[in-house]
This record gives sequence, C-alpha cells and structure tokens, in this order.
Amino acid sequence: MIRTFTALVIIFAAAAVFADPSAQRKDYEIERWEVSLDDAVRAYFRTPDFTALSFNSTKEFDNRIYSHLVTVAPDMAGKISVVRSKGSPERDLLFIDGKLFSLLERSGPVDSLRFKTLFVAMKDCYGLPQMTKESDYTVYTYKTEKTQALLQAKTVGDRYDVRVYLYAPSIFRRLFLEQ
Repeated sequence: MIRTFTALVIIFAAAAVFADPSAQRKDYEIERWEVSLDDAVRAYFRTPDFTALSFNSTKEFDNRIYSHLVTVAPDMAGKISVVRSKGSPERDLLFIDGKLFSLLERSGPVDSLRFKTLFVAMKDCYGLPQMTKESDYTVYTYKTEKTQALLQAKTVGDRYDVRVYLYAPSIFRRLFLEQ
C-alpha cells in the first residue's frame, strides 16, 4: 500500500516536471483581448482581490498607455476603467467600454536573477525583443500579431525597477474609431 502510494507520488511529480510547458498558460501570455472584467481578473490576477482605481488626471495614474490614450483622445477618459490587483507583483488591467485592452505589471526593485527570469518568460511568450537603451533605463519591445509588449527595466543600484506593458494592437485603432 505504501509502495503504491509512493510510486503514484513519483509518477505525478515526474509528470509535472516533464509536462509540456505550452499546455500551461504562461505568466505573460494573453490568450484573448477584449474580455470582460470578471474573465480578465480570473485569468490575469493571481488572487481575486482587486481595487477599482479612480483618477481625474494622468498624473494620478502612472501608466504610459493610459496617458497616451487620454492625451490623444481626451473624451476617451470616461470610457476607461482600471482595476489593480492586491499583492505582489502589482498588476493593473485597463478596460475600454468594459473590455480588456492592456495589462501593466510593476515589479521592483528586483534582483538580477528575478529580472533574468522575467526576461526569459517574456522571450518564451513573444520571441526575441528589440532593445532600446536610454540613459537610465532599457526598453525591450516585443510584437506578435495578437499582443504587443514592452519590458522596461530601470537600474537602481544593483537591482531593477521593472514594468511590463502588454496591450492589444487594436487599442490604438480605437483612437480613430472615437473621432
């Protein structure tokens, strides 16, 4: 009886180790954009706890996608809602007319091992990035047909402040539809 139980544990452990990683949803893979709040929270937050953000200006919400949208099309601000996960790393989901269009994740400061793990996870989802080095940060840009992504890393001593922006390519088409 104990041998059978031990054998089953070993078999399940081996199956977990050798399971096809593509069968599991990757941390930064967006399966579908323009889903509802409930579906997005279930799929992209690690816990169901979140806070709905309210803001009156772009300075209150530090998200470049949001800032760009409301700068180019100010009337769009009333159609945008954002929810923030509780826990770490912090994630924001941005919705337009109740549909998911962007995910922002803030991590930091993180050590070089965590940064490397995050970089590899992004590469596994989106391929090799284009790199742009600025004075105090580096931006890695990834593009696929379904998702565009930016990994922004700012060096802070021997650590990194990291932001991951994932967004639907159709988000900017919305700007033209609104006019």
